[in-house]
Amino acid sequence: MRLGACVLVILAAGVLLGAILSFEATSDLPAFLRGAEEILRGNTPYGPTGSDVHTWLYAPWLAAVFVPFLAVRPELAAALWHLLLALALIACVVPMLRTRSLEGSLGAVLIGVFGFHAVWAGHFEPLMIAVLVHGLPTRWGPVAIGVAASIKITPIVLCLRYAGRGEWKSVAVAVFVAITLWAPALLFDTHGWGLPIGHTLSLLGYTPIAWLAAAVAATVGAWALAPTRYGWLAAAVAWIAVMPRLLPYDVLGLAAGAAPISDSQRVPARSSQPLPRERYLGWLAAIVTPTLGRGRRIWALRSAGPGEQYRDLVLVDLAPAGILSGAGDEGGFGRQEDRIGAVGVQE
Repeated sequence: MRLGACVLVILAAGVLLGAILSFEATSDLPAFLRGAEEILRGNTPYGPTGSDVHTWLYAPWLAAVFVPFLAVRPELAAALWHLLLALALIACVVPMLRTRSLEGSLGAVLIGVFGFHAVWAGHFEPLMIAVLVHGLPTRWGPVAIGVAASIKITPIVLCLRYAGRGEWKSVAVAVFVAITLWAPALLFDTHGWGLPIGHTLSLLGYTPIAWLAAAVAATVGAWALAPTRYGWLAAAVAWIAVMPRLLPYDVLGLAAGAAPISDSQRVPARSSQPLPRERYLGWLAAIVTPTLGRGRRIWALRSAGPGEQYRDLVLVDLAPAGILSGAGDEGGFGRQEDRIGAVGVQE
């Protein structure tokens, strides 16, 4: 079963990657740079341009992100922008990789390939999702949602997780941040804002009834699952379901919903504080080892973090003085980063 899952995910990722590479690279960046140029000139970025370049569709503050790229040659600007997006994409899938589980790794691969569509096209999606991935598990989650919603509006659906838990203050914060950051758009002429729905991955472009049914079902499910550990993931699914225009890189939003789950499942960081059992083993070794003389070695069990199972068996050289005083080569028994617990002695 596990092998089959690996094969299916790898095949799906390969097919999707091939489809992504068939599109034009950096296709979205010209529209973003044009929006920054228009705002710098005091013009509205919303409206027809007389060319095939898309108009600006986002909050004016986002244009400030692209202003520095106007100071360098277009080729260099594109290279730097793609590098930034690639780093942001890595940041999006890191929580899943930290679980060190097959499910987390496969999810990171598949969702990461969807996100690669944004890196290839030069879309800012990985940056926005990275803010959500690392913001939602913290108390700054409402602010992260508000920032994302000020750009694309639909991320406000993530507030279903707060609403379903009765955390209305968090909902209010997210809405307030989104409105505050988007409000400067009212200073410009927004008459030309918007794009046709078209035939994307969203059902709305094909059959509005099916889209509405899916959106309602996903919303109800997110509300019901909000109190559970899957609340964020259900809210992310609802966010994707309600999108009127759904492109491959939008699936990266699932990484935001999976991040809090991954954060709770990741392997704990190492600690310099020994566990009680290891502390007792250390005291025993401190009593026994001085009788063995210098140059002796002890077998020891080493663990990765608090509450973890012992990780491996190692052979450690410990000088008696170092064990008793904590000043030897090993820095003191039971004080090492890997927390050693002695279980035997060898010549």
